[in-house]
Amino acid sequence: MKRKGILLCAAVVLLCAMVGVALAESWVCPSCAQTNTGNFCSNCGQKRPEASSGEALSNLRATVQDNGDVLLRWEDSAKAPPYTVTYTLPIWNYYLYDEDEYQGTSATLYYLIPGITYGLTVSNGVDELTMDYTVPRPIYTEFSTGGKYMNLTKSKFSLSHVEENPTESFQIQISWPQLKYDREYAGKLALNTPYGYTSLVYHWDTFTLENRYDYTYMNFAISEWLDRVETDFGSIPTGEYTFEFFLDGQLYDYASFTVSR
Repeated sequence: MKRKGILLCAAVVLLCAMVGVALAESWVCPSCAQTNTGNFCSNCGQKRPEASSGEALSNLRATVQDNGDVLLRWEDSAKAPPYTVTYTLPIWNYYLYDEDEYQGTSATLYYLIPGITYGLTVSNGVDELTMDYTVPRPIYTEFSTGGKYMNLTKSKFSLSHVEENPTESFQIQISWPQLKYDREYAGKLALNTPYGYTSLVYHWDTFTLENRYDYTYMNFAISEWLDRVETDFGSIPTGEYTFEFFLDGQLYDYASFTVSR
């Protein structure tokens, strides 16, 4: 009897220790993102989600759409939204995209640059999935012959001059051979710097090439691009920069400019 009593006491002590570890283990509330150690959220009061017998999130996959956008999908056996979706590059020290209001198990990513490999992550505060994904980079071949389709009205910039004149602007002109009909695409503009691609990407759900005009244009202040370069990389390098323009995820054309001191 004494031996049984000793074993029973040991079992009780072990059980208490396991309960103590479970209570001390932190968890993130799926409703408000508060980190907790108890059974209820200290911020909103929601009960701690039940532990899953296996991984709740699974089957993370990415597919490129006809317009070049990337559709990210996953499965969740626990059905525990909301989901946070992020995409990052190792050279950037912050999340390029952070959205915590996804209730469904899919998300469309509009600002990924073709040809670049991103780390894609989905999390619901309890479980997390991560994958590397390289965005396809097809070349636009509809107009296989002709002249240059992209032009910059200014191709040289001085950092000292931009500091004195932060509103200094330039124009990007997109042209095309004569069209019989207007055509609509998804448009995307990215900037490749001496350090790599900046995180600033412009996206147009509808970019129309109109046959009644010779070209369409976009006006920018050069400082909005260079400021983002400094944010991403810590400094603004001198050298050659290249704008790349995509139609439906296909590289349409590119144009370069230089930055000096």
